[in-house]
Amino acid sequence: MGFESLLTPIKIGNLILRNRIVFPPIDLQIHSDDRRVQQRYIDFLTSLVHDNGVGLIISEFSSVANDRFWAPASRIDSDKYIPGFERLVGEVKKHGARIFMQLAMLGGRAPKGKCIAPSAIRSPLYPGIPEELSRDEIQWLIGKWIDAAKRAKHIGFDGVEVHGGHSYLIGEFMSPHSNMREDEYGGDFEGRMRFPTEIVKGIKASCGSDYPVGIKFSAFEALQDGIRGAMAVDIAEWFEKAGVDYLHVSSSTYMLGGTPYPDVPPLFVPEGPLVEFAARIKKKVSVPVITVAGIVSPAFAEKIIAEKKADLVAVGRAMFADPEWASKVSMGHEEQIRPCIRCNMCHKKMIIDRAGEVECTVNPGLLRAVLNPSSIKKKVVVVGAGPAGLEAALVASERGHDVVLFERAAEIGGNVRLGCIPPFKSDLKRLLDYYERRLGKSNVKYRAGKEVDAREILAETPDAVVVAEGSEEYIPNIPGIEGETVVYARDFYTAQELRKEGKGKIAVIGAGTVGCELAWYLSIIGRKVFLIDILSFEQWLEEEHPTNRLTLLEKLEENGVNIFDKATDLSLEQEGKLIRLRRNGIEYGISVDSIILSTGYKPSEKLIKDLREQAEGKYALAIYQVGDCASVRDIHWAIREGYEAGILI
Repeated sequence: MGFESLLTPIKIGNLILRNRIVFPPIDLQIHSDDRRVQQRYIDFLTSLVHDNGVGLIISEFSSVANDRFWAPASRIDSDKYIPGFERLVGEVKKHGARIFMQLAMLGGRAPKGKCIAPSAIRSPLYPGIPEELSRDEIQWLIGKWIDAAKRAKHIGFDGVEVHGGHSYLIGEFMSPHSNMREDEYGGDFEGRMRFPTEIVKGIKASCGSDYPVGIKFSAFEALQDGIRGAMAVDIAEWFEKAGVDYLHVSSSTYMLGGTPYPDVPPLFVPEGPLVEFAARIKKKVSVPVITVAGIVSPAFAEKIIAEKKADLVAVGRAMFADPEWASKVSMGHEEQIRPCIRCNMCHKKMIIDRAGEVECTVNPGLLRAVLNPSSIKKKVVVVGAGPAGLEAALVASERGHDVVLFERAAEIGGNVRLGCIPPFKSDLKRLLDYYERRLGKSNVKYRAGKEVDAREILAETPDAVVVAEGSEEYIPNIPGIEGETVVYARDFYTAQELRKEGKGKIAVIGAGTVGCELAWYLSIIGRKVFLIDILSFEQWLEEEHPTNRLTLLEKLEENGVNIFDKATDLSLEQEGKLIRLRRNGIEYGISVDSIILSTGYKPSEKLIKDLREQAEGKYALAIYQVGDCASVRDIHWAIREGYEAGILI
């Protein structure tokens, strides 16, 4: 398809952008310990803009007052941070893109250090009760924002974005939830808007009225008395009158709930859940409006602009998946884009777990050197065409090896193909389609419908073998589990007869991610569902990203799934048509038509053991064990281990 709307130039103030694609401010956690810009950050942003790529980059959250208030981000509160930003701006502009700096402070949401806010109140936003800012401190902070903007202009940034979103400090002033002040910086709408207004006007006065200033703000807060509805439109109109050059419309839901309008949308919600806010605001203002959050496909981005729901689209996580996203759109090669699956692993690692630099599930090569050809061409056999085996085979082939890929099923994908079946997992289907296209264009010799044993593998005389045969069901010790109506989750997904729409009662035993997704899917196709687990409800999905977890659990409730947590003394009777259990000291008997076990998996180890035994002392070959057959985890680890194997060979 064409992307005429998305690729049409647009003006912000007097500044012309070559297209409508924006890379939003995302902290990659790759700055130095003292928060200076590093070359790896420069290299990544540069990779987004070559070959007519991204039109506008808004650099990551840059703290305007880190000398007094801690933030895990880049700093722009001193001239000593200027050199790194100068290098960044110079490299980005070489490729014809524009770049703005985002100026920000965390305020009461700071996870450590001194927390400050407009009011000293308890709130789900805050780790504790923050200190209330005095008038003098407010004036000092306004000056810090202005000083930071002056540095940004001196460096060569084309403009600045004032961060008033996600209920950070400026957002806390704007929100009736968090601003209880009774002085001129609170009390009513005008008072709550005074702090950001004085920042915007101060920047314009110091940097020039023609220097572009944008504002990011939340059009929805998942908070009691938070911003939403008509108030968001009022805020937008106010900022336009105050002189801003664009509006960047987001939400504030992270760790708060509000899953219909998440600021970090998971794959369980439709693409671009915040577009409706941008569309509502765009009807009321004349300055450009940027929409953001969960926009991953070029076709959807084009539709947003073509239907005039926003003027620009911010594409973030999808460019972790493929930094050439915008370039491929510009060149008409959108089918080559490696799709983001909105798993939120990148956000969880960086922001929630604070576990280091960004990683991407589908792009394990993110922030790493370009793949180099192997100095020695080798014969490689890969067993299993799930995500681990596919990635290993493709990477090894791209490095110049002679690769044979065996898959016992008729199609690629392994568990991922089954995971695509529920209608809320379409992002996974896009990934599978991408792998099919990439495999079809590769030099990998793909042999589908062929289950091989160790003898057949060794008959190929390989130099290296990658075993990615997956996992097998873990069978719990439950009396009566051998009943005729008891099936495993994978068996359910592979049997079309079981997936027909219609009534009936089904119990799902095991409330991990697979079990919760399965229970939701069953409720969609008309079943009455009982979801049973030994863990308490509060422990369900506790390793998931909070937004993913909340979304799944809310969907279970919305669709009437019957929850039996803390279930003990479980037994199955009447060939699996009667479940007995104890919960909170009460005995239950639940009559069902069938039972689906989602109690986990264990590595498939037979092939790897046979291979090692038969190869020992006879064959000089390297053996790699990747994915679930090494250790049962999620798709992130499967793809990453396959990639690593492809590099090591």
